[in-house]
Amino acid sequence: MNEQSLKKLFTSYKVDIRDDGFSERVIHRLPERRSILSQIIMSGFIMLGLILMFIMPGFAALVLEQISSLITSINHSQMPSASSIAVYFGMLALLGTIGYSVARVDI
Repeated sequence: MNEQSLKKLFTSYKVDIRDDGFSERVIHRLPERRSILSQIIMSGFIMLGLILMFIMPGFAALVLEQISSLITSINHSQMPSASSIAVYFGMLALLGTIGYSVARVDI
C-alpha cells in the first residue's frame, strides 16, 4: 500500500465522536501545576549536597577511585566490588534527580 491508498482508507472509515465538553471538563479537573518554588528548593538542596560531598576531605577521591575500579573490573571481565557498584548507582541516582528537577521546572 502506498501513502495515497492509506489516506483514502483512513478517510473512508473516519468516525467523528462528539465530546459534549468532556475534554474541557477533564482539563478543569486536572491538578494545578506545582509552583516553581518547590523546584527551586529541591534544586538548591541537591546543589548543596553536591557541594558538601566534594568539600568533604577525600570523598571526591573515593568516588572517583570506586568508579575507576568499576570500569577496570568491567574491562577485565571481572565482577566489580559491591562498593563500586553502590557508588556508581548512587551517582546515577543523584544525576537523575538533578536532571529530573531541572526538567520539571516549568518556565
